Amino acid sequence: MKLFCLPSAGAQVSMYHDIKNTLDGKMEIIPIEYPGHGYRISEPLIDSMEKLCDECINGIVTALDNLDEPFMLLGHS
Repeated sequence: MKLFCLPSAGAQVSMYHDIKNTLDGKMEIIPIEYPGHGYRISEPLIDSMEKLCDECINGIVTALDNLDEPFMLLGHS
């Protein structure tokens, strides 16, 4: 099972390192880094919720082996 982790506004995926270390081998942890944050700091920030949703959807679809594959989301705010 893949678990996609969405950080809170202004945060970066590093906030999920402990979860990744704890669940390693039990679940595939895939943090979604937003443009303008963390390792994507050189990219422009997102200026609309629609664009942010598109970024998240693209990240999820890219990481899935097929679109029928079950997955879970973990968000933080």
